[in-house]
Amino acid sequence: MPVAFVLVDAETGRVEEVLDRLLRVNEVVEAYSVAG
Repeated sequence: MPVAFVLVDAETGRVEEVLDRLLRVNEVVEAYSVAG
């Protein structure tokens, strides 16, 4: 199974929405939010 690390820049307050949409993609198995 291929593995990819993808960095996404999201607006403040939209991180949860972006994470939720990523998890809806069938090929996405895991997604995490990291701030800093």
